Amino acid sequence: MQTHVKTGKTGRKQKRKQLLKDWYSWKKRTLFFMTVNSTPVPIVHKITVALDLPKSVDKLIVRATEIVAAVTVSTWITTPSPTMLVVTTAISNLTAKQNLAKQRTIGAVANRNTARTALVDLLRSLKFNIQTLCIADPINAEAIALSALMYIKKQPIKQKSKMKVKQLNSKNIELTGSIKGKTKSHDWGISTDPSDPNSWLVMPVAGTTKGKTEINGLTPGVHYYFRHRCLLSSGYTDYEYADRIVL
Repeated sequence: MQTHVKTGKTGRKQKRKQLLKDWYSWKKRTLFFMTVNSTPVPIVHKITVALDLPKSVDKLIVRATEIVAAVTVSTWITTPSPTMLVVTTAISNLTAKQNLAKQRTIGAVANRNTARTALVDLLRSLKFNIQTLCIADPINAEAIALSALMYIKKQPIKQKSKMKVKQLNSKNIELTGSIKGKTKSHDWGISTDPSDPNSWLVMPVAGTTKGKTEINGLTPGVHYYFRHRCLLSSGYTDYEYADRIVL
């Protein structure tokens, strides 16, 4: 009797183990199918225009003058707000106050700072005006922003990630993935527009056996995005993404 009960318990345990093993096996096959055969879904991100104003007053004057010249001839921005006449007046005012500050005139620095704040506020208002135009015409948003010497902030897919990017020099970077464990290979991707799934290109060194690789020959001044995934026995992992880097 005792032997029969013991055998029954053992049989039930083995059956549960087998069912659990079959379930995990099915899950792995399903995840592999979903990962390899799934079609990327386009992701629409909020359009945000970036201005990138320099901190130096002299460089700010130059930058503001260039923006005025660009907006004046832009065919995308027909009725800018504020007007370029208002911005030009603010530039002239700041230039005059900056010259007095350089001459160490008493009270000139405070007046110069006030004039600088006024110009920056105008440029920010112009940026929001251009952003409104970009939102209304998302297809041409990039062209609209560039016509004013501004650019669209491109955000990668939001995902918690520890993928690291280390700049080695003006053209070379080193990528390190955070995914650990028994991996068959590491895949790497590069893009200048992560919001477009079709923009991702395979790295010159597409697959590596280590979770680290070096990318050479990049163009300085370009906004780059990178991603990384691993091939496990169960299939590919999800991509992890690195923050934007400008060389």
